[in-house]
Amino acid sequence: MQKLYLDKTDPALACRSIFSSEAMIVPAGTTMYTMPVSDKNEEYKNLAVSNDIHFIFEDHVPAIDFYTIPYIDIFAYDSNGGFLGTVNEMTDLESTAQIIYIDNEHKCYVAGQNMKHFLSKGKNWRNNMKRWSKVQFFASVEEAKVKLPFYHIYLRPAEYSSFYKLEMNA
Repeated sequence: MQKLYLDKTDPALACRSIFSSEAMIVPAGTTMYTMPVSDKNEEYKNLAVSNDIHFIFEDHVPAIDFYTIPYIDIFAYDSNGGFLGTVNEMTDLESTAQIIYIDNEHKCYVAGQNMKHFLSKGKNWRNNMKRWSKVQFFASVEEAKVKLPFYHIYLRPAEYSSFYKLEMNA
């Protein structure tokens, strides 16, 4: 079955799920889950000071220098220049999405089975992380599109329907 890479950094596709009987859909890209400054509270400050988990707020959004496959939604960083993110889903406390750690050399590790499991580790979240080699890193979406079969996807309203038709051009 053909793989169709779906760029989740594209605002038109970010919150869409697309299914195909002709292709395996692979979410791609790296996004940043930022919270409003008004959500900052003592709990987030304690996580930063005690556990070196710095959740990302709108007043301090770190730069990322990579594009990933599969899709990773980064929600925090640490003092070593690493990032924490969810795989193939947007960040959510109730999600079952796996939590990974990306170090400053772009090596990935499983940091938790999900967000609740990850946060339950406290200061010891780095202990027993296992290397995870299922992430491909690219300098940009443009580089990924040169090396992998991405498609141009056009969404337009279907006639007399609130659904959308998917048109793919290789």
